[in-house]
Amino acid sequence: NSTKRKKRESATVVSKGGNVKSKKNKNIFNLEKPDESKYHLHLEEYEVQKRVSENPGLVMYIEDDHQSAGVFTVQISKERYDDPDIKEAMSVEMKSWKKYGVYREVPDTGQKTISTRWVVTKKPTGYKARLVTRGFEECLTEHVDSPTGDKCSTRIVLSLCKANNWKVETIDIKAAFLQSEELDRIVHVRPPKELKKAGVIWLLERPAYGLNDSPRNWYNSLKEFLLSLGCSVSKYDKGLFYKRSKGKLIGILLLHVDDFLVCGNSEFRDSVLKKITQKYEVSKYTTGSFKYIGVNISQCKD
Repeated sequence: NSTKRKKRESATVVSKGGNVKSKKNKNIFNLEKPDESKYHLHLEEYEVQKRVSENPGLVMYIEDDHQSAGVFTVQISKERYDDPDIKEAMSVEMKSWKKYGVYREVPDTGQKTISTRWVVTKKPTGYKARLVTRGFEECLTEHVDSPTGDKCSTRIVLSLCKANNWKVETIDIKAAFLQSEELDRIVHVRPPKELKKAGVIWLLERPAYGLNDSPRNWYNSLKEFLLSLGCSVSKYDKGLFYKRSKGKLIGILLLHVDDFLVCGNSEFRDSVLKKITQKYEVSKYTTGSFKYIGVNISQCKD
């Protein structure tokens, strides 16, 4: 009897995973599914084959393990960066950098710099380009870890939501790192070749994707803002925030980088959630049925 293979799922490579300096991490990728849920994949943990797609510029890793759903990951090569659609995606990314004041041009006087590169992915809605700094080119001695809520906390949040009859929602912050507070250190970067000017480099004003401490800067920025709104941080999970009013719990926010799982009463919505959407640009605000860090969540009126 032949074993029935599970339905294959597609996912897009968002970036390399792990410390890119380490050879053991060379086959770790951060992926994003069509429903925009994120996870990482270590190819060496699967039986995979690598082949070049018939579509020029695409490399596909195909999992060949019938015990689990297959995964297609796609990388778009540099040869395709001249495509009009990809150039438009790059233009959109640079508009975000300028909108949030991520950098300013300064004279090149021989400062130590780190390089940049484009990461281009294809989504159902079109191409997405992200300009990433090569943070591994600098050596930081400070802590760069960033707390994120774990799955145990997710279950606790959902249980409290059900017990209090609160609506559960998810908020996705657009270009979260770029919306962090200003950098407290000097970082010079070399622009990508498409944007180079003679005798000019960039001085970063805000954390950019790729810097080792960008996740922590984003977390600290968000933490400071939530504390200013009267929220507290859980002693057991630094990615879990909650707010009390008159001694009573009125709402909870669980974060996973730029994805928030939130629930609470009307006071929490007015005093916290509305303030978040006023301070940060939100790309998605979902309720009812959605996926949060790999967990399918569906809430009915009953």
